Amino acid sequence: MTTRTARHRRIRITRRGRLRTTTLTVAAAAGLLASVSPSWADGATHSNAAPDITFGPVGIPDQVQLGGSLDVDFALTDSVGYTKVDVTAHGPMACAPTASASYPAGTTSGPVEVKLDFPAPSAVQDAGGHFTPTGCAPGMYSLEIDVTDANGTHAYGDHGTPLNSSSGTPLTFTLGSAGTYVPVTPRRLLDTRNTQAIAPGGTLMVPVTKNGGAVPNGAIAVALNLTVTNTQAAGFITAYPADQSNPGTSNLNYGAGQTVPNMATVPLGLDGNIELYNHSGGTADVVVDIAGYYTLGSSGALYNPTSPARVLDTRYGTGGSGTVPGHGTVTLDVCNGSQVPSAADAAALNVTVTNPQSAGFLTVYPHGQDRPTASNLNFTAGETIPNMVTASLGGNCSVDIYNGGTGPADVVADTTGYFTPDTTGDISHGVFVPQAPERLFDTRTDGNASNPLAAHHSLTVWDREPATWGISSLLLNVTATQPTTGGFVTVFPDAGPVGQPADGSGLPVASNLNFTAGATVAGMANATVGADGFVDLYNSGPGTVQLIGDISGYYTGGHGS
Repeated sequence: MTTRTARHRRIRITRRGRLRTTTLTVAAAAGLLASVSPSWADGATHSNAAPDITFGPVGIPDQVQLGGSLDVDFALTDSVGYTKVDVTAHGPMACAPTASASYPAGTTSGPVEVKLDFPAPSAVQDAGGHFTPTGCAPGMYSLEIDVTDANGTHAYGDHGTPLNSSSGTPLTFTLGSAGTYVPVTPRRLLDTRNTQAIAPGGTLMVPVTKNGGAVPNGAIAVALNLTVTNTQAAGFITAYPADQSNPGTSNLNYGAGQTVPNMATVPLGLDGNIELYNHSGGTADVVVDIAGYYTLGSSGALYNPTSPARVLDTRYGTGGSGTVPGHGTVTLDVCNGSQVPSAADAAALNVTVTNPQSAGFLTVYPHGQDRPTASNLNFTAGETIPNMVTASLGGNCSVDIYNGGTGPADVVADTTGYFTPDTTGDISHGVFVPQAPERLFDTRTDGNASNPLAAHHSLTVWDREPATWGISSLLLNVTATQPTTGGFVTVFPDAGPVGQPADGSGLPVASNLNFTAGATVAGMANATVGADGFVDLYNSGPGTVQLIGDISGYYTGGHGS
């Protein structure tokens, strides 16, 4: 299932950290709920495994629908004699459903059957306009089973003796549609230049799970690099689940004759397909490369958001490299001097090419592997082009960046987060919850002081503290349009104090998308939420710009930046 958001469009504008107007963005939707540390079901003193207690297999499904229920059944033997069994589900929210079963004194064996009910997620608004989450959010949940006998209460599963696993992994299941990330070496999924361009106003269904085996059946979302080329007129491309209607959002914008890339994470339809819509008066070719996918369960990697940090800038030698020659490669140690640990499987990078002396493309791939037939961004001579890259890491925590142009080019890279395997069993953080793309903000229509965003000002959105709402990062597609001058946009977590209005502080040395006067440019951003609940978008240019934001999912977690 997917989630929806609703917004009250008053937007906060700051200049160098000074508050200018007020804002409130609300999320009254499924899944926008709190993340708390697991707690015991009964408050009693708990011990580890009791030698007198044995379990049969615990039967639970892999997935439970939002607002649904979970039947838990297993056989239990306790030679001491048990009197009560409590089963609790722990997940990324304040809801922890518990079901209990009581037994006559002296019961030593028998079946245990309980049902856990999960209230549908929502939010309530008080008289002052403040929203409070209710119900149970989508995400990963794990079971705690407490057995009470004459010797006390004994904990199993979550924060207790593991069941159904020799590795210590707790019993887990997914509520709603949520999953963990599986990075893959980039590979080409589609190239309409070899078949037929998408017609004006036309759509193209793209099989994802039935196309070469890179993405298995059961995947819930896919991380793609989209490139549009051979465009006959200006327009935009929208990617969305094939079994849903067109959401009215956009993933990348282009002019006639342009080649434009953008990263997109797209929820998959139940049939494993996506749709690509060409909103244009002319035909357009589209190239699609896979970077990874999200799967139900905890077998993939968990996302860890960070504040943006610059790890490579060949203009100044940052990252230990100079300008990349034509057909040359630079190796970037993503973990060196950044917030990315050596245990990371993949990193969220914003990669920008600038000062290219010829047309070309960049390919980012794991260090030590063969360069794949794929690209991450395309450019012409003199252009500055950014793109988000979810990059699988190779040897020495590194990626290789190949310059496909004949002339030299400078490359800039900023980290915004990373993925690590689950080693702690704390699956309440870092799980991705996809949703059908939806427009979160649009300064062209939101009005007030945000129309348009002034030079050197910040637009503040979201207003949901991670500690309360359980959301650490938003997956946004940000579009800059109608800029009066050139500049760039930086998406970053507001660093203001918790419980206070956003102040625009914490602007990093980083960028997400670059624009020139009059151009419309889109870029995907993993937008880390500040501890105060705000996300800021900063306009670096000396002129005004309109900003549009479409959300396609979020990552669970109660920490933020």
